[in-house]
Amino acid sequence: MEKIFYSIAEVSEMLHITQPTLRHWERQFKQLAPHRSNGRRFYTRQDIETIKQIDYLRHEEHLNMDAIRKKLTDRRSEVEKRQQAIERLRNIRNTLQAIKKQL
Repeated sequence: MEKIFYSIAEVSEMLHITQPTLRHWERQFKQLAPHRSNGRRFYTRQDIETIKQIDYLRHEEHLNMDAIRKKLTDRRSEVEKRQQAIERLRNIRNTLQAIKKQL
């Protein structure tokens, strides 16, 4: 069964993004709004997908924060499709590399 909420530490480890970066992005992007309880952040799967999209736009398309905000506001579904396609291709590449090592 999949979890409903993830801590900032879990998300940081899962996505290899530092906790200070996650906090910074939370201040920068209204689309990223984790739930809070007793001062702790709890991220949903949707929050995690938003983080992946921000990371994709920042590191793959080399966009600045203003451009990322605009893309997430105006063309979010397009960004989501491209980010997911890149993620699938990386997974395929990793699988193929693992198979190659076994040969």
